[in-house]
Order: sequence, then structure tokens, then C-alpha cells
Amino acid sequence: MNVAYEFSLRRSRRPPKYPNRIRECRIRCGWSQQELASKVHVPRSTIAAWERGRVLPVVSAGIQLADAMSTSVPALFPDAATMDRPRAKKS
Repeated sequence: MNVAYEFSLRRSRRPPKYPNRIRECRIRCGWSQQELASKVHVPRSTIAAWERGRVLPVVSAGIQLADAMSTSVPALFPDAATMDRPRAKKS
């Protein structure tokens, strides 16, 4: 079974770095939000939400972003150490 996890940011006074990193990498590649969205198979509005920090990409989308922009996941998501992963419910 393939499960995609959503991550939530711990509450902190410091804003997360990942929105700026996604935008910086996209601009460095010379792509519009629409072009990046096409490469990672999501709507343009999803890219915009990621860049605003409103939504954090699921793990699979984070990997696709890093691959598309020729960078590593830790470089793209430097706050990953301060993120919580929801615990899977035991059945």
C-alpha cells in the first residue's frame, strides 16, 4: 500500500524556509509556476500555495520538485528537521 504523508509545521515564531526555497529554485531554473506545475503534475494553484507557505507538499511531491529542479530534498526543505509527521493509526 502506497501512503502519502502530509506534514505539518510545528508552531514557531520563525517562518518556514521552504516557500522561499521553492520559489528561488523555480526562478533559478527560469520557469513560471505553470511550467513547474506541469513538470510535477499538479495545478499551478498548488505551486502558488506551496510558495506562499499555505500548504506543505506531500513527500512524493517534494521528491518530484527536487528532481525537477535538480536539487536535493534537504536543500529544498531545510525545515524538515522541525516538521512533525502524523502517526499512522493502528488498525
